[in-house]
Amino acid sequence: MALAAVGAVRVFEKWALGLYLSPNLSLRPNRSPGLNSVPALDPALDRALDRVPGEALLVGGMNGEVVAFDAELREIQRFQAHEGAVNVLQSYGEQIWTGGGDGCLRAWSWPEVEEVVCLRGPKKPIVASWHDARLGVLAQSHERALYRWPLQDGELAQEPRRIGNVACLERLGPTQGQGDGWFGAPKTGPKAGDIGPIAAFDPDTGRFGAPLFEDGFAAWSLAPWDAAHLLAFGLDRQPWILDPVARQRSPLPWHSQSGGPRSLVLSDGRRILYGERKLVADGTVQDAPIKGLYGAVEWPEGRILIAGADGQVWVFDA
Repeated sequence: MALAAVGAVRVFEKWALGLYLSPNLSLRPNRSPGLNSVPALDPALDRALDRVPGEALLVGGMNGEVVAFDAELREIQRFQAHEGAVNVLQSYGEQIWTGGGDGCLRAWSWPEVEEVVCLRGPKKPIVASWHDARLGVLAQSHERALYRWPLQDGELAQEPRRIGNVACLERLGPTQGQGDGWFGAPKTGPKAGDIGPIAAFDPDTGRFGAPLFEDGFAAWSLAPWDAAHLLAFGLDRQPWILDPVARQRSPLPWHSQSGGPRSLVLSDGRRILYGERKLVADGTVQDAPIKGLYGAVEWPEGRILIAGADGQVWVFDA
């Protein structure tokens, strides 16, 4: 299966870093004076896109902005979320959550886009965050530390607990009736490659367990793969699919050693890999229109949207 690029929508001058698709957010056009909130699309792209109501696409940028698009990929809202890049973009409950280069996690009401929560603590950019009904909110920063804002009487604490020396972290879904499983790798020294072996992680104590693999396998990064597996980019510059519960791993073919692929699973079960100027679908490798591809979502009627380093959202026919 080859992916055909059918067009692109300009969002920023450069660096569209991530996409988030939420069908549950109500939409309201931006009526800010002087703002051209509904730009015209290229006619070919306009014809290619089917109109499906109720979908909201959020795009985060290196410039700290978040932009919302309706089902026709027409801009309806744009607001400044952070000083610095928007590295985290998600929704939780009825709010949009963003994490940025300013080290803050923010929650925004929608469609008013008013800041309702601002969590501070990290001194470096936030690169990942998680919500947990028991633990509260957790965020990993570029300083290789984990911050946790616990729940106190149903409210998030303003002062986080800092857990240092966390090189990478990811949460797996419920594991054999044991609840969520957290796995990661500790930072063991001052150099970038000073990373310890992958192990289970306890966010309550901030401690890592015994290594999962006898050879001490370590990774630069972890990302979700499916309910039972994680995608790791190892210190050996090779992507691996990990089964942390069974303590097994298998290599994932990939052309680049500078970074692992990103992954998107479509509603029909097919998986798309993308990154480093390549797209892989059903084993078919093809060139991507640009090198930097930073986030992807499935769009209605067989479309795939991918955020690009050129500031555009690229539209592919799957």
